[in-house]
Amino acid sequence: MSGMMHDQQKSNKVAEVLRHKAVHESKIGKFHEALINFNKSLCHAEPNTSTIAVIYANRAAVYYQLNLYDKSLNNILLARECHNNTDILNDLDDLEEKCYENITDQIKYDDPWDYFKLSYPANKRIPFIIDCLEVKNDKKFGRYVTTTRALNAGDILAIEEPFFKILKVDPDDNEYPETNPYNYCANCLLDNYLDLIPCDDCLTTMFCSRKCMEEGNRMFHQYECNILDVLKETNNFRMAVRNFFVSLSICNKNIEELKLLMEESDEKNPTIFNFDLSLRENNSKDLLMAMMSLTHQTNVRVKDMTDVFQHHKLLKKLWSKEKEFINKFLERMMQVEILNFHGIKGQSLNAKSMFRRCVGDGSYAFCSLLNHSCCPNVMRIVVDNRMVLICERPIKAGEQLFDCYIGDSFYYKSKDHRQEELEDYNFTCDCQACANDYADILSGLLPVINHQTFKIAYTSYKDLQDPRKVLTIEQARKLAKKYSLILNQSYSDDSYPCKELVMLQLCIVKCFLTAAFSPIVFT
Repeated sequence: MSGMMHDQQKSNKVAEVLRHKAVHESKIGKFHEALINFNKSLCHAEPNTSTIAVIYANRAAVYYQLNLYDKSLNNILLARECHNNTDILNDLDDLEEKCYENITDQIKYDDPWDYFKLSYPANKRIPFIIDCLEVKNDKKFGRYVTTTRALNAGDILAIEEPFFKILKVDPDDNEYPETNPYNYCANCLLDNYLDLIPCDDCLTTMFCSRKCMEEGNRMFHQYECNILDVLKETNNFRMAVRNFFVSLSICNKNIEELKLLMEESDEKNPTIFNFDLSLRENNSKDLLMAMMSLTHQTNVRVKDMTDVFQHHKLLKKLWSKEKEFINKFLERMMQVEILNFHGIKGQSLNAKSMFRRCVGDGSYAFCSLLNHSCCPNVMRIVVDNRMVLICERPIKAGEQLFDCYIGDSFYYKSKDHRQEELEDYNFTCDCQACANDYADILSGLLPVINHQTFKIAYTSYKDLQDPRKVLTIEQARKLAKKYSLILNQSYSDDSYPCKELVMLQLCIVKCFLTAAFSPIVFT
């Protein structure tokens, strides 16, 4: 990406200041802060210099202290690739030898996909959902998803990767931390335990591997790299612009091909159920058409994007010829985004604050087909960057799957509060919770039906809410199964909602969220 105009330049002087800060933090045991500042330092360092090699060497030493010897070895390799400074190489030889001596004591990584697996056979055409899910259509609900099989609480129904995704650092929204670019890969949005490599040209883009760097550059970063400051000013349109870059890349940089694809999507109005997605390498255009068909008629005014497109020689030429279509496409993507994009959350690797933090936004062609209810029967959690759909309470064969668009649903929010939050979605909710004005769990108005079950549910709920009690990942996985079994045995349509069943649901949610955590955190 050489020859581009850049908002800011690399500087070894700035990189050295950040490196010294990181070294000091590592000496006093602040490893999380140290790794973040090493990553910032890498982003500022000039490529192929002794400065960037020293930073990798320093980071290798920190990973060695953390018993992450494979990460240490990776950074040793990166340091050697950057520069052949003799002093650095001699130190690295010693560190490499110690890594291999201790490699058998390497901290074991937990693979969440050993636990999060589909509960039933996969759909042959859509391998990331179970085979009993179908899409239907009617006047009231539009397109919606049902099941041909009875489902139980705790069943995993889908594990879907985002099609569009973006790492967010919104200067006007404190929800997205400014450290996100130094915590997560810009392409896959995974943290790789902060073992990231920088873009050679800009100051705020990192990747978890060469493979992700190549893919990210091909799909979007070749356009974005030199205009990141300009892109920040697009605010809500940032995702739509990213989607345009990705879509253009999917169509081999041929905008006429993208036009035809959009016309076909408008004509056929497909969902992912119309396509065979079993051949992963050939499904990008199919998924793109399915995403474009999720549009809703919402009032979107496209802001002037001239500043974005005039900074890149390829985009400038494209903008002069295709401004009308590009604006139409951005409007379409904004319409889709408003109602169908989901926040992606990741676990903080800081041991002092292991909360789930906002990472970015993603689009999920299947999960976007789910309709809203304030008393949902499924829940969504993000594991890595994939959306895992879990059955929250029993669902009968033939019933519709309902998601909750506003988080806590009726459990913690009054009807008036929910209706106010749902105004952004352009419909008035008439779900069971709204039609019957279900009481929230804190009101004390929910009835108790089975006192024995209530005693179990209440004790479990209180234990899980107690901040003094730390739930391990293994405990959470066992308890998720336990509470799901109790709920399945106790549930009936006639008794729902009652206090014990709602508390069991909340216990299940808490356990699955904890089960998705990584066991490795940094002090």
